[in-house]
Amino acid sequence: MKVELINRLAKLKTEVKTVYFGGGTPSILNPVEIEGFINLVKKNIDLSTNAEITLECNPEDLNDYNLIHWRTIGINRLSIGVQSFNASALKTLNRAHTKKQAIAGIQLARKMGFDNISIDLIFAIPGMKKIDLKEDIEQLLELNPEHISCYQLTIEPRTALAYQAKKNKITIIDEEDNRNQFLLVHDVLTTNNHYHHYEISNYAKKGYESKHNSAYWTRENYLGIGPSAHSFINNKRRWNVANNAVYIKNINTFNYYSEEELTDIDRINELVMTGIRTIKGLDLVTLTKHLSGSELKNFISKTKQWKSNGLATGKDDKLVLTPEGWLISDMLAAQLFLV
Repeated sequence: MKVELINRLAKLKTEVKTVYFGGGTPSILNPVEIEGFINLVKKNIDLSTNAEITLECNPEDLNDYNLIHWRTIGINRLSIGVQSFNASALKTLNRAHTKKQAIAGIQLARKMGFDNISIDLIFAIPGMKKIDLKEDIEQLLELNPEHISCYQLTIEPRTALAYQAKKNKITIIDEEDNRNQFLLVHDVLTTNNHYHHYEISNYAKKGYESKHNSAYWTRENYLGIGPSAHSFINNKRRWNVANNAVYIKNINTFNYYSEEELTDIDRINELVMTGIRTIKGLDLVTLTKHLSGSELKNFISKTKQWKSNGLATGKDDKLVLTPEGWLISDMLAAQLFLV
């Protein structure tokens, strides 16, 4: 990955504002290895003095040695994969940590000076009831993180959970329970505890929205390094091969990725998809400039219908989905896509 990082940084002509170690479990690396990547960035391109540098980590990796070194090398934001504080849920998810370990690790991170902490929570876990989720949220709030990412569990094919579901060893949460759990998280975090629900799955205290992830949703340039990594630079999307062996074998021949330049239709569809994900909403002024005839008529008809059904709000310049709209945002986006 260092080879790819050096090669690609040499072609960038802009200051780097965020660095994100994730998409796996980077906290298992020795901090010296992580420092090496940060130093490569600093050596090959300008890194903003107030750059947001995030490390995804597991609760079991939050120890004195790691936390001290992470702070020393410049990590200033932790994204901690707690997922749940419920013992049964943790077992279902095959997590290595316990509730006690997660709490102790987060408290230790605070003690070591980390003041920008994001915690991941998962809902719609098989067997999870609203009372279980409410207890998870209450425990989460006691830890008072600056940022919360709350995701619906997705059961991927060819995984242990998929096998268990097929054998009826676990019960998948139905659509109504999923809806109720999503809205429970929204209501408790926003109404009672003043978190800002700024994107479908993300909540933050004022000023603590993820700068890195926000760049994805506003279609800013970003550079992804390593197997399976995706990049978006100057209207071109690029994705690396997922196979580790193929990636390593081909890294020096530049035969490890695919690339495409977005068409006008692609750009419009992405504006729709990313716009309705966030509380900032869809920029109607920009979008409607690219629509005409039947496309514009369909757009106006659909968005009026959404508003009348309580799925969206907004005036002439913005369209913002409500929490009920966010629940079916993929379906709503598809109604506006150009083909």
